[in-house]
Amino acid sequence: MTINLWVYCFVCILVLGYYPAVALAQFGSGFEQNSLSGAAVADAPISFALGLNPGALDGSSVHWYSARPFGIKELQYAGFSGVITHNNISLGSDFSYMGFDLYKEMIFNLGVAYQFERIRVGMSIGSEFVHIPEYGNGSKYMIGFGYHASITDNLSVGGSINQISIVESGDFKLDQQTKVLSGFKLKLNGSVSVLGAINLRDRLEPDWIWAVSMLLFDRINVNAGFDYPKSEWMIGIAFKIKNIISGGTLKNHPFLGWSQGFGMGYKFN
Repeated sequence: MTINLWVYCFVCILVLGYYPAVALAQFGSGFEQNSLSGAAVADAPISFALGLNPGALDGSSVHWYSARPFGIKELQYAGFSGVITHNNISLGSDFSYMGFDLYKEMIFNLGVAYQFERIRVGMSIGSEFVHIPEYGNGSKYMIGFGYHASITDNLSVGGSINQISIVESGDFKLDQQTKVLSGFKLKLNGSVSVLGAINLRDRLEPDWIWAVSMLLFDRINVNAGFDYPKSEWMIGIAFKIKNIISGGTLKNHPFLGWSQGFGMGYKFN
């Protein structure tokens, strides 16, 4: 465990040194979120869990994810997440950056989760910083809570409340929409799972998300999902070679088009 901790710290320092502006994590980042959308709330463990469900923190791993939102070359996204687990306690962090010349967004999350037999509960605290040259800067601090429970070996449920704003400052106010997610994951057999979730947001009608996840040859993970009423389709494929995971995602917005993403990760256990 000591070696794993030093490796985790080294990777954090390396990434932050290479991306000086990346001290953050865009909500909805990572392979699972872009291939399953909010239905990943009932899946665990997942990368970039803190922005979706702090209760999904588990295991010891590091992940990197990069995306081109809506196919726009000028709009760049890069993120990093890490989790380390000892006994029943998991500690995690998410960092990410998204933006271009006219808009830059940075988010940083820290979180902790505790395992009670089949139930895991978690909490996150984060900061968000937005820079718009014409208007100045805006920032806020926020907290989130989540849980993940294995009802049986084939059925799990999860839920979270995220982006609860506690302090704001700057030249303008940031989006204050609190996000509430609740969902389930049902394994139909050893390789196919069905996931569903509802996403409740302030002042907007709920999103209903349905997804299917397939594990092929114990090495290939294929995901596909649909978000209503957004009418967003999402697909993803990931490959596992020993402890190394790599994968890509495609997400289609009905008006803005496709977003492409690619990520890699390493699991220590």
